[in-house]
Amino acid sequence: MNIKKISLVIFVSLLAACAQDVDSAGTLSSDLSSTETALSIEKIERKLYLNVPKYEMDSFVISGKASSNITITAKIKSKTVEKVTSSDRGTFEMSGSIPDSGQIEYVISDGTTTENIFIQSNSLRKQLKAERDEAYNNKLIAQKDKEKAAEEVEVAKKKAEEEEATKKSEADKKAKEESDAQEAAKQAEADRIAKEESEAEEAAQQKEDEKNNASREQQNALQTAQRYLNFTAFSKESLYDQLLFEKFPEDAAQFAVDNIDVNWDKQALDKANSYLDFSAFSSPGLYDQLVYEGFTTEQTSYAINNIQVDWNEQALQKAISYLEFSSFSDQGLYDQLIYEGFTPTEVQYAISNLP
Repeated sequence: MNIKKISLVIFVSLLAACAQDVDSAGTLSSDLSSTETALSIEKIERKLYLNVPKYEMDSFVISGKASSNITITAKIKSKTVEKVTSSDRGTFEMSGSIPDSGQIEYVISDGTTTENIFIQSNSLRKQLKAERDEAYNNKLIAQKDKEKAAEEVEVAKKKAEEEEATKKSEADKKAKEESDAQEAAKQAEADRIAKEESEAEEAAQQKEDEKNNASREQQNALQTAQRYLNFTAFSKESLYDQLLFEKFPEDAAQFAVDNIDVNWDKQALDKANSYLDFSAFSSPGLYDQLVYEGFTTEQTSYAINNIQVDWNEQALQKAISYLEFSSFSDQGLYDQLIYEGFTPTEVQYAISNLP
């Protein structure tokens, strides 16, 4: 081992401060003393280097580098097993047999520096290699699993984003379709109303023109029809027949019923009430009577749905009227009222409440 000696000289100086007396001017001096100390520091340079052992079948080679032409020893448990001399360039090699199992620790020394190195058996090196390979493979697998998991997450994220985008697109499309449909419906309704208003205006104008251009016979038929409606309710059909009965020509009668200002639904309702003023009816019986009078099914349904009547009382009044003209057993009266169109509940009410 080469040792470099470094001399370090340290000088330490101390200078005392001078103090001045308050009452009189004076000076205070101090002596300067010096101490010299020399310190030597040893720096050890490493000169022994070992390479990784080389294994060949059942033997091994330890190589390295040290100072030139010095003895290199190898020991196992403090016992010297080999000595070699380094070359002029400082290189050296030593060899030995690979242990049968486990590992052996060699202590390599150049006299001043020692290095430890372990020589492993073939089985141990195979085992350690297998463990390293397994650890490496496990690391690769773990890395691949991590990358796969990350890829799956990314794919799932992308899929979710695409699904969300698709849902949003479909929702936007549906919303637009609904909006367009609503706008179209509004426009269609507006067009329908405008068309109906236009047609109504045209019809009104046509009626007005027809009235202005009506013949004397047509004007008389219209006036007669209005007098009839002021007296009692008529359907359009029965009013037409009544005008024909009054000897008006067909064109005059048709002109009158087409141009008279009347609500035929209300005429059906008024006619139904007039029937109930002098006779009792079931709901189906009154319906049939109004149809017989020439009212349409729509006008008749309006009358039946809007008339203020107690059908139970109608059944009772009908039962009483039957008993005023003839005798009935309860069952016979029950059957007759059912035939008239009353419901079983209405009929039972009538029979239960007879005087």
